[in-house]
Amino acid sequence: MKKILIISGIISLIVIIGFLGFYLFKNIPTIFQPSEVAECEELEGEERDTCVIKKALEKNESSLCDQVAGSGLKDECYERIAVSTNDSSLCDKIKDEDKKYSCQAQVTGEVKFCEDISDAKMKSLCFNFLAFVLDDISLCDKVSDKDNFRLCGVVVKEDPKLCRDVKIEDEDGCYSFIASIKKDSSICNEIVNKILREQCKTDVEQGVYKDLITRREEEKKKQEESKKKDEALIKSAIKTNDSSICVKIHTPVIKDECYNGIAVNTEDISLCDKIEEKDIQQTCKAFAIKDSKFCENIIDNRNKDWCYRNLAFLLSDVSLCNKISDEDRLALCKATVLKNPELCEDLALPNKNRCYLSVATVLNDDSMCGKITIPFLKEQCLEIVR
Repeated sequence: MKKILIISGIISLIVIIGFLGFYLFKNIPTIFQPSEVAECEELEGEERDTCVIKKALEKNESSLCDQVAGSGLKDECYERIAVSTNDSSLCDKIKDEDKKYSCQAQVTGEVKFCEDISDAKMKSLCFNFLAFVLDDISLCDKVSDKDNFRLCGVVVKEDPKLCRDVKIEDEDGCYSFIASIKKDSSICNEIVNKILREQCKTDVEQGVYKDLITRREEEKKKQEESKKKDEALIKSAIKTNDSSICVKIHTPVIKDECYNGIAVNTEDISLCDKIEEKDIQQTCKAFAIKDSKFCENIIDNRNKDWCYRNLAFLLSDVSLCNKISDEDRLALCKATVLKNPELCEDLALPNKNRCYLSVATVLNDDSMCGKITIPFLKEQCLEIVR
């Protein structure tokens, strides 16, 4: 297992962060010369495949992936070149369905492909990747396990000090990625594994994430421009309760919020049908006429539980919390409605932190923020309360 981790670290820079290591060696495609891969034939097994993949990446030549013997590594070869060349058609060559979806998510930047991934850890890493590229920390809430949830926040914040808060086997990958993103090789000195430490310094020097950084900056610029216009539109729409303005909004989430806000303000349930996301549509109806029966129609259990929780708080009806299926979210609901932080104490992470955040918000009490163990959530808590 240790050998596999070291080899994977050399190939993809960051094993744990995974998806964020696929922006390597983006060069202008050139005709591959057979002599350049001759050295790989002297190797065997994974070492040979690793060598071939490296050559394929250097030339951005997807045809070389056919020479990779291992099916898993062949999929990895296609995935990296697909992302490097922004060619989603290469994702279709991947045999593993989950890897195919992750590839499409990375190339297109569409969250729906992450949702289609069945493997929990791979799905979490997919959301981690898009959270960084799209600079959208809210996507971290879609990460199911506490370790990757914590890592997601660190990646989006780009703060190497926060790498100490992730689990020990994730630390080296965390430092390596942030060092490359910030173009600061001194961060590499925090890496324990000697091979990964030297690889980190090489990657910083070569600027292996320049395309990822460029993509993120472009996405942020486009989002900021679009969001600024859409926020002005939604503000006007909700202030005047004029749903015709919502049609002009381009950002799907803000458009849904627009219809939802006016529907709740005017108690006009028909506006909820204009919302694209089906679960939000049902939540809208529940809040428009204050009826929990619509929460029952929500497909995703997490969203269903949040519908009951928020309606319980709105109506000050703690009995609605009992309809929540997840025990931690049930306790969080009661803690919020009853404004009792003691009910948070027995919760497992990360729900314990979310519980303190929720109670701190309703009580407007910054002392509750001090109980939160994840740094970026603690900062968020203090910002809300202040």
